[in-house]
Amino acid sequence: MGEQARVLAAFQAASERWVEHRRHDFETGVATMQQLASCKDLGEAASIQQKWVAECAHSLAADWIALMNPATARATREPQAARKVAISVTKVTEKTAA
Repeated sequence: MGEQARVLAAFQAASERWVEHRRHDFETGVATMQQLASCKDLGEAASIQQKWVAECAHSLAADWIALMNPATARATREPQAARKVAISVTKVTEKTAA
C-alpha cells in the first residue's frame, strides 16, 4: 500500500505539472497566433510557428517522461509490474494511433 501511495503521489505531481504546461502551451499558442497575424513574410511565419511547435513538443515529451518515471521505476523492481506497465503503454499507444 505504501508503494502504491508513493506511485500515485508521483503521478499526481506529474499530472499537475502536465496541466500547467498545457495551459502555458495554450497561452503561448495565442501569442504565436498574434505574432503570425503581424508577419511580413512566409519565412518569418514559418520560423515563429516552428519555434512554438518545438517548444510544445519538448514540453510534452518531458511531461510524458515524468508521468512514466513512477511506473517504470516500480516496473524495474517488480517483473509483474513491468508487464502491466508495458500493457498499459501499448493500450495508450493503440488508442492514440486510432
